[in-house]
Amino acid sequence: MKLQRTTRLKVDTTEEQKRALWETGPQYREAKQYALDTAWNHGSEPKDKIITKATWEDLVYDDLCEKTKTKTELQTGHIQLARDQAVQTVDSTIEQFYNPEEPNPSKPEY
Repeated sequence: MKLQRTTRLKVDTTEEQKRALWETGPQYREAKQYALDTAWNHGSEPKDKIITKATWEDLVYDDLCEKTKTKTELQTGHIQLARDQAVQTVDSTIEQFYNPEEPNPSKPEY
């Protein structure tokens, strides 16, 4: 079983830093959705979906970097984390296709 914990921190920021943080959230979510869409839309069969970071990176990492650089100021670490979370989401969703007790899943949305 996997255990996940969330910690809340109060961060002392300037108004400019606060604005930058608030702008990063939607940009990151958009990058994560793009990563998920490309992994999910790869092929028509569940077995064709991208479920590994290496495969995803080979196929679309440069596209996501280019897309985010022109619209946002996301750092490479954010892009990699978006990729990792998207691929993990697709992988866990694909498992449902092979579980007879689960209905076939639809594409996740962030």
